[in-house]
Amino acid sequence: MKRKLITVLLSVLAAFSLWLYVITVVSPDSEATFDVYVKVDNENVLKEKGMMLNPEQTPVVHLKLSGNRTDLIKLTNENIMVKVDAKNIQEYDPNQQVQLNYTITYPGNVPNNAITVVSRNPDYIELDVWEYSEKVISVEPLFVGEREEGYMISSAVFSVPQLHISGPKAKIEQITSAKVEIDLTGVKEPISKEMPFKYYDANGQIVDEEFVVSEELEDKEQVKVDVMVQRGKEIPVTVELIAGGGATKDHCTVVLSHKTLRVSGSEENLADLTELKLEPIDLSQVMDTARFERTVVLPAGISNLTGVDKITVTVTVNDLATVRLPVRNIYPKNTNNLQADIYTEVLQVTFRGPKNVIDKLTSEDVTAFADFAGLSSG
Repeated sequence: MKRKLITVLLSVLAAFSLWLYVITVVSPDSEATFDVYVKVDNENVLKEKGMMLNPEQTPVVHLKLSGNRTDLIKLTNENIMVKVDAKNIQEYDPNQQVQLNYTITYPGNVPNNAITVVSRNPDYIELDVWEYSEKVISVEPLFVGEREEGYMISSAVFSVPQLHISGPKAKIEQITSAKVEIDLTGVKEPISKEMPFKYYDANGQIVDEEFVVSEELEDKEQVKVDVMVQRGKEIPVTVELIAGGGATKDHCTVVLSHKTLRVSGSEENLADLTELKLEPIDLSQVMDTARFERTVVLPAGISNLTGVDKITVTVTVNDLATVRLPVRNIYPKNTNNLQADIYTEVLQVTFRGPKNVIDKLTSEDVTAFADFAGLSSG
């Protein structure tokens, strides 16, 4: 009797366990609800048609599903896929949203025919569609602040000189450039760092960057900027006059096409540069007035900011008189015991010097010597 009672109890327990399994696990009439974000396929195709989707919209579908509990427990909000196809959007209509049908798929371990959609909300997906555009714009510096006196700032060089931007057509059409604001206040050293930029319209006003995408920078909002900062200095230009032909620098007036040049360089290089010396001028080549062209040559490490590479020097000889005299007193010297015969009887020589001296000078005062040093007979 006792053994029979134990058998009955075991049978009841087995039956209860089977019933509980069917109710909690295998039950075909189980239901569950899910909130699934909608995925848009072929969005790039939409851009080829001059359209884009509002990036801020995140449509969600509320699903009530039924099926065996063993299948339902495998489903989550993340592994259920709700999709719409952007290929089905044919044209832009500014007056209404686009309505698209969607498909529902389940993970691979849950057969589609094992799940029944009890209800879904909404029945179709509404999407905001905008006009799309893209263009290439330049990256430009926007210098602000008070530049340090005596320092020169070169144009900024950017790691990305141009940006290929895309986004809503209305906004892209406004943008004409991307500008990096560079504050020069107190700057005495070169600048080299990542800096943010902003979009500007043709009137110099900032355009909100929301929804604008840069192909080159992806999610970055900065570019590498290099700005050369050097001290500038005004350097006087000088030219040496070599005495000759009876003239010295005291007799001359010199006019330079550029009296100074604006240069830049490091503090060390500029400290040693106090003047720019041009190639000397031999005054024996100047009778009254003569012009000479001299090339500007700067020391290493110094940059010419004026763009002038040649300077014209005009030299005028003042307060000197000239006279042309025949010289007949012609004698040989340094003949080395050789017989020297001079056939030239008269030399026409032009003399220049102070007027009171030139006025007294005669042919008899002048002697010419033919120097035979180093010559042999012949």
